[in-house]
Parts: sequence; C-alpha cells; structure tokens
Amino acid sequence: MKLWDLTLPHEVLTLTHSSGFIYGVAFSPDGKWLATAGQDQTTIIWEIPSGKKIKVLQGHTDTVNTTTFSPDGVLLAIGNADGTVMVWDTHTWQVLHTLSGFGDDRSTVPYILGVYSIKFSPLCHTESTSSSTCPLAGVGMDGHLIVWDVLTGQPMITYQDPQAGLMSVAFSPDGTLLVVGNASVGGGDSWATILDATTGNVVHALPSANAWTWGVAFSPDGDQLATINFYGDGKVWDVESGEPLVSLNGIQDGGFSITYNPSGTLLAAGSNGYVSLIDAKSGLLLFPLLGHQSLVARTAFSPDGTYLATAGFDGTARVYVVPAEDLLSLAKSRLTRSLTLEECQKYLHQATCP
Repeated sequence: MKLWDLTLPHEVLTLTHSSGFIYGVAFSPDGKWLATAGQDQTTIIWEIPSGKKIKVLQGHTDTVNTTTFSPDGVLLAIGNADGTVMVWDTHTWQVLHTLSGFGDDRSTVPYILGVYSIKFSPLCHTESTSSSTCPLAGVGMDGHLIVWDVLTGQPMITYQDPQAGLMSVAFSPDGTLLVVGNASVGGGDSWATILDATTGNVVHALPSANAWTWGVAFSPDGDQLATINFYGDGKVWDVESGEPLVSLNGIQDGGFSITYNPSGTLLAAGSNGYVSLIDAKSGLLLFPLLGHQSLVARTAFSPDGTYLATAGFDGTARVYVVPAEDLLSLAKSRLTRSLTLEECQKYLHQATCP
C-alpha cells in the first residue's frame, strides 16, 4: 500500500502482503483502520496514516477476495474464493459466523472465483435486541446474491441471476435498494440489476452490453448509481427512472471498480494500471492517479473523503490523499490552454472538443 499527496505527488508509505494480488480494501467507519484482502489468504488491518500493522487475520483456506466493515465498526466481514464469508468481531478478533450458500462458479477465470463482493446494509444494528438485524449482502460467481442477518447467521434474501455470475454489490444509503453487477458467461449481455432490499424483487435492469459489470456504487444521496464494465464503459444512472444520465470519460484500459467520495462530487474508477478521478456531475476526467502496474480491483474513499485506497493485482494496495476541493483547484490551475482534438478524443472519448 502506498500513501501519496496529490498536491506534491510523492510516495510516503508502502505496505504489502506476503505475496500475490491484493483484492480488497475497506476503511473502518472512523477512518482509523484500513483492511486489505489478499491472495495470500490473509486480511491485514493497518492503522492510517501511520501504516502500523494492527492485526493479521488468518484461517482462510483460499484467496480473500473482499472485505467490509459494519456501519458501527464492530464487525468485519471477509469474502473468500472458497465460497464462504467469515464475520469477525473487531473487539475480540474472534470469528462469529462462517456464512455459506454459494454453489459452483460459472466462471473459469482463476482469479475471479467464489464470493467476489460483500457489503453491509446501512440499516445494520449490531446491538443484541429482539428487533435488531444486521443485513450483509454477498454475491458470487455462481450467480447468487445472498443477504444474511449476521446476528443469527441465517439468510434473509436469496436471488439468482438466470445466466451469469455476480461480481459486485452495493446498498443504497437508506438501505432500501440493492444493486448487483453481473458477469455474463458465454457472450451474452451483462447488466446492473437494482433490487428491492426487502423482497429481492427486480426494480430496474440496466444494460452494460457485452462486458462484465465489475463495479457498482450508489451516490451518497441515493439518487444516482454509477456503473463500470470491463471495457471501461462507465455511466451514471437515475435510480428512480433507470435512465442513463452521464457517460464517464477518460477511462481507458478497462474498468474494474468504481466508488463515490462522501460528498458525491468525485468518482474513482479503477483501470489497468491507474485510477481515474472523475467529476461526478459532468463525467469528465479530472486527474489520473498513477502507480499501479496492473489491474486496480477495488477503490474506497475514507469516511471524511481525504484518502482514497486502491487494491491492485500488482500486489500492492495504495492510499492517495484526495481532498476534493484541492483536486478541483489543482485541475483548474493546470488548465492553461484548450485541449487539442487528439486530447479530446483520447481522454474525453469525444469526436470533437466541447
């Protein structure tokens, strides 16, 4: 993992796992910890920004694909390539539940197997009362979405895509909706599907053409949804109508992850070797973050929006300093001329300059 300052770009911290890809990154709700999930079958908890190693979580039998904290930080869920999810207590560092229910993968890609994405609901309440529930959603390459109540370890909702594996999942900020991104197997179209988080019924199916939908993210106000597919085709959608609003420009070399910053002004899209910081309103590229040497599988902003963490198949996770106002000012200060036609075509994917 590497820590950068965008105003004076330089590396100030490097952290790595023992070997292999880094698949997942997640900040704790207070922003003090960063969890990284790796191919070495461990999840490591780091203190931010010191880089001190707090805990190494072991006991997994396969690659750790994804990790996420509960809204109060009491729980940490970890999704594995073996098709299980382990839920840890962050006070005792003991496993509370090992969740299962996934079948055989529909993908034969060796580095995309099992449970590939998990997210806690904003409505998760970890206190033990008769009415408390803590929903956790997980999706797998067998095509299943399962929502468990992690307080009991029992499934609340099960949904299966009829023909595709599922690669990404997110709850809306109010916890009433879920979105899943699928990976069509056999050459069919792919979709991002919005579901009712209580019933599992389909609300909208958003087309992604013939490309796996690797990343999905709701805006902080819940009104919009960002998606990105394997070819780097990124879009922002209106959640209520299911209609596209904005196309995201400047994404090249594929698209593998996407996330909003807490204010909803920026999108971070992970590609092959870099991350694009994009104006969420206009869809225009603001700044490319370089450093990764391979696919950027996950992106996550810290709760205050200061840091952006990225997980890469180059064996590193990196943390960038990304204050939104400074970034916008930096971009404007560097714009000393109009873009050439070639630059508009390359970075904005526009036939003519706006």
